This record gives sequence, C-alpha cells and structure tokens, in this order.
Amino acid sequence: MKYYKIILILFIFFSICSKSYAKDAEKLEIEFEQIKKIQIKGITKFVIVDPTIAKVQLTNDILTVTGIKFGSTPLFVWKNGEILSYVIYSVAPKDIIKYNNNQITYNIDYSKPYGYYNLFSVLSQSGRNSNQNLVHQLYYKLPFYNGFLAFNGGFNNAFMDVKNLQNLDINNIQLMFNNKDFSLVVGDISNQSVSNLAQLRGVQMKGGSFRYSWDKSAIGFFAGVESLPLSFYNKNYVPKNNDKSGGLYANISPLNNLSLSANYTLRVRGDNNLTEPNLVGSVRWSPINSLFVSTDLGTDFKGKIAYNINSSYYNWAKTKEYLRISALANHFDRSYAYSYNPDRSNYLTNIFFQHRSGINLNASIGRFDQSGVANNSGSIRASKIFEKYYNISSEIAYNNSPSDTNTRYSIGAEITNFIPININYSYAQGLRGGLFNENFLSGSINLFENDSLRNILSTSVRFNNSNIQNTDVASLLANVNLGLYYSGIKKINLSTAISYGRYIPNFKQSFLNNSYSLNLAGTWDASVFHRVNLSIGITKDDINDFNLFSNIGYNYSFGKAIDDAYTVGDIKGIIFEDENYNNILDENEKIVPNIKLKIADKSVLSDYKGYSITGIDYGTYEVDIDKDSLPNGYRSSSNVIETIVLSSKIKEYNIQLHTLLDFYNIFIQFRISPKIIHYEKNQLFLFQLGFYTCLFLRDFFGDKCKYILNA
Repeated sequence: MKYYKIILILFIFFSICSKSYAKDAEKLEIEFEQIKKIQIKGITKFVIVDPTIAKVQLTNDILTVTGIKFGSTPLFVWKNGEILSYVIYSVAPKDIIKYNNNQITYNIDYSKPYGYYNLFSVLSQSGRNSNQNLVHQLYYKLPFYNGFLAFNGGFNNAFMDVKNLQNLDINNIQLMFNNKDFSLVVGDISNQSVSNLAQLRGVQMKGGSFRYSWDKSAIGFFAGVESLPLSFYNKNYVPKNNDKSGGLYANISPLNNLSLSANYTLRVRGDNNLTEPNLVGSVRWSPINSLFVSTDLGTDFKGKIAYNINSSYYNWAKTKEYLRISALANHFDRSYAYSYNPDRSNYLTNIFFQHRSGINLNASIGRFDQSGVANNSGSIRASKIFEKYYNISSEIAYNNSPSDTNTRYSIGAEITNFIPININYSYAQGLRGGLFNENFLSGSINLFENDSLRNILSTSVRFNNSNIQNTDVASLLANVNLGLYYSGIKKINLSTAISYGRYIPNFKQSFLNNSYSLNLAGTWDASVFHRVNLSIGITKDDINDFNLFSNIGYNYSFGKAIDDAYTVGDIKGIIFEDENYNNILDENEKIVPNIKLKIADKSVLSDYKGYSITGIDYGTYEVDIDKDSLPNGYRSSSNVIETIVLSSKIKEYNIQLHTLLDFYNIFIQFRISPKIIHYEKNQLFLFQLGFYTCLFLRDFFGDKCKYILNA
C-alpha cells in the first residue's frame, strides 16, 4: 500500500507539472516606481516569490504590480482552478522624469521665450545681532537670429533693519547670445577651459568672452577685470583688486570618442604688475563605451609643471553584474602658477564589484605626498544584501601618516522587513602608543512609512580619546534626531526635524555643551508657473542665545515655452512580434497591423507604420488592447494594462506581441538547441517543479513550504 501511495503521488506530481507548463510563462516588464495592472476574471489567489523586486496588490479582479528594484521574480495566479505563471522583470526607466520627493520634471521647448523670477527673503538672528537680505534673480531667454538671446541678473540688498541699509549690490549680470556657430557673453564671465588645471578656475571676471565653432572644433578668447560684485553701497567697503585676466582656448574633436583642447591664460596682478602665464593641454578619450581616460598637463613657463590623469572602466553585464575600476594621479610643483604653495602629489586606485546575488566588494589604495611628507591609505569594504530581511556590511581601513598610524574597523547592519532599522559601528585604533582612539556608533529606525509619509528616528554617539603632548584629551558627542517627511497631493512637500546634542570636550573639566534645534521646511507648487517655499531653523546651546534662520521664497516662471510644455502631447509607436523577447524592434522582426488600441478615451487602429494618438494632456494613461483584434496565434503582454506617462511633446511607446508556444515545442527546442531558450526559462521550469511539489506536499503533510510560497 505504501508503494502505491508513492506511485500515485509521483503520477499526480508529473501530471500537474506537465499541465502547468503547457503555456510558457508570460513576461511582465516594469520600471522603477512604474505601475501595471493585470485584469483577470475569477482570480482567487496570487503568490510572488520575491516581494522585494515588485509589490503586488489584489483588488477585485485586478492585480496592481509596482516595480521596486532591479531583478526578476516569478508570479503565480490562481484563476478558477487554473494556475497562470508570469515572470516579472524590474528594469531601469526609459524616460526618467521623477526625482526629488516625487517632483516631476517636464521637458521645456526652449525654441520659444522662457524665463523665471525668484524672490528670497532671508532673516538670520543670533542673540541681539540680526541680518536681513532680499535677493532677486531674473532670467529671460528668447529666440533671436537663429539662436538665443538671454539676460541673467541678480540684485541683493542686506540691512540690519529696514532703516539701516548695509549694502546694495548687483551680481551675476550677463547678456548672452549663442547659436550653433558662435556665442558672446558680456558681464560676469569665467575661464572657459574644461581643464581643472587652468589657473583661473572659479575666478569671476567683469568682461567678455567670445567663442566660434565649426564642425567639431571651437576657438575663443576671454578677458576681464577680477572684482567683487558691483556694489552701489557698502558700509564695510573693501577696495577691489586691480588684477586683470585673459586668455585663449581651443578644442578639436577629430573622432567622436576623442577631444583635444588647449588653454592659455595670463593674469596681471595690479599691485606690482606681476604677470602669471599658464598653459594647459587636455585630452579626453573614450575608446569604448565603458572606458574613459582624461589627461591634463600644465606649465607656468618657469620650470613648474602640473599634471592630472583620471581614468575609469566599468562593465555592466546582462546578468546584472557590475564592475568599476578607477585610477587617479595628479601632481603640482611648488608654487605652480602662484596658486599652490607646497608641492603635492596624489594617487588613488579603486575597484568596485557588484554581483547579482547582492554581494558588493570595494577596495581602494592611495598615497598623498605633500612637501615630501607621505600619507598612505587603503581600505577593503564588503557588503551582502539579503533581499528579504537584512543587509550587512563591513570595512577595514588603514592609514599611515608621520603623526600616527591607525586602523579603522566598521560593521553595519540593516533590517528591511517590518520596521526598517539601520545600525553602524566603527572603531579606530592608533598604532603608535595609542595616540588616537575613536568609537563611533550610529543608527536609525524608520518608524512609519507609506506612499506619502515617512518618520525616521536617528541617533549617534562618538567618543574620542587622544594623546597630544603627553596630555590626554577626551570628548564625547551624542545626538538624537527625529524627522518627519511628507510628500502629499497637490504638490505639497513638508519636512521637520527635531534634534538634541550633548558634547563633553574634556572629561577632566566636565564641561557640558547642550544644543537643541528645530527645522521646518516646505514647498508648494501652486501651479506650473508658481512655487512657494519656506524654511525655518532655530538652534540653542549653552553658550549662545537662540539663533534663528528663516527663508521665504517665491518663484514665477513665465513664457510661451513653459505654457506649451504643460499642455498637450502625442503618443505613438509600433506594434510588432518580439521574437527574441528583448523588447526592441529588430530589423528582421514583423510589424503587426490592424490592432485596436484605446488610450485616454481615444481609439485608434494601427497599420504598418504603427499607431499615433495626438492632442492629449500631459499625465498618466492606461493602454487598453482589444484582444479580439489580435491575429490567431498571437498574444499581447498577457492581460496587462500598460501604463504610459506622457511628460513631453512626443512619447514613443512600442507594443510587443508574442506567439503561443505549447509544452512540446518548448521541450523540443530546448533539447535540440538549448541556445534558443533563455536560461531563465529553464530556471523557471525547475522552480515550477519545486513549486508544485511544495503545493502537493503541503496538502498531505501540512504547511511545510511556507518559506518558498511566501503565501
């Protein structure tokens, strides 16, 4: 009797497996934060194997699937005794439009007039001392002579109070014109070189610059007087320097992946007419898409040189394995271009590897040499992501300097299920008589989170113990912070943070310093043209009185460009047979006409050129495919209701169709030509064998496979 039961179990098991795989698992591809809906009548239950890849919710007969992160996971749906199988692929967005607290960034048609005006009122007060500022910013850009003419300016006035004006100045005044051939800037300008060895990097000048471009080359010049912002009134007047600067620059790109440039600058110091020439040559080269090399070499014509070499290589395999290698070397001779007093050299190499299993490895080694004094450092960091429950990381770092040699050890853990918790601890040990020791512990807990609200409690404790000139110095710093963040409807974003800190600089003196702070911030997009923002910060400690800082701002955007950008757009695409399941219309793939679609209450019939729906408002829409219009032997992305976000003038969205394959075709193709069937299908088949085994055993022996079913 025992053997008959085993034979019966095996017979039923293989029958279920064969029947279940009669249809190929349907592929469901979603993007980060994208939502797709699957409408299945008669659905009773669903199981997603890895809920960290995607979030699935059931409402009536509709499954709502939301992408969370990179990866793939099977999804099984029970429908009137039948089991439907899907494979969810979560991929990167094709059109990234959501960033920063879910604020949507729209494309703007810059071929039409466009501009904005900002007004900020800043108030700060420390004890009895207060300072107030009004800051105005104006920018306007309009088409002109096959190019654009733009004006940019700022106006700032600061005062102790309304009757006590401190200064009144204008900054960043620019009148600019540019088209495809040349550009001209008058007003505040800066060195045009792309090299970071240029002598005048970051130095603002009052003057002008001109650039002329042709083919893949450009040449230009710039000149001006280095000065502070133009001030009409300043109680604490500081005489402006009389330094003058100018130069020439040129660049050429003989190849698409190669750029060569040269930059000559000359500064004339007004105090003693001392000239400081500087010549820099630069090379930017990317022989392949994953390799980038940049080299700069500069001289001041007085025997001093400087160089900078920066290279990086990265590779992201289809299996989601990622490798990045970077190397940096730079050197400055003493007093190079009178900008650096000591000579210094810096060398750094970093290797980062990420595996699809969640393992990350990072190793770096570096050397910093200044005036013959070297500082060597190195570190190895490893982390493992356990996708369902927790992540752990650890690091070992080494640093050797003339003052001390020390090591640092750290370990961190993050719990991702239930209430997310993040804890990190590090310990640094001086190796030369214990000159420096440090313990640092930090942690945070996410008390509450949903689609629009987040609450985080964080704390940190740092203890330092050092020995300076045979004197022990110890300090303790502790901080607790409670933050609340809200990103709600009608484009309102609010955040608040309350913190308390305690600092003991020397245990022998037992001197305490307590600090308290409260910060509030918020933005409100009243419309596509108006934005209001507000922030208030209050701090207090044992030494100073209350410190207050507040900022009230208003932004107004105007012009035909932004008006059109928020109005209407078009959705178009091609419907084709995706033979290789890569979601791309390849050259030999067939276009399928006469498919009925409905988007935004507009119906359309596709042809061999695809489909097009015009004149619809920006927003999110669902694509409804008429299944009856599909030719025999074809299916769309199952019963998936695709979601399209229209945020630009034209949104291209191609729809893939697949042919139906039965179990025997799959079996024959797999046995004859394994390369035809993707490996993930084999994985899915093996998983289904185990999946139905668990279902069968659970019915006989109880709930033994709950950890696999995630039911």
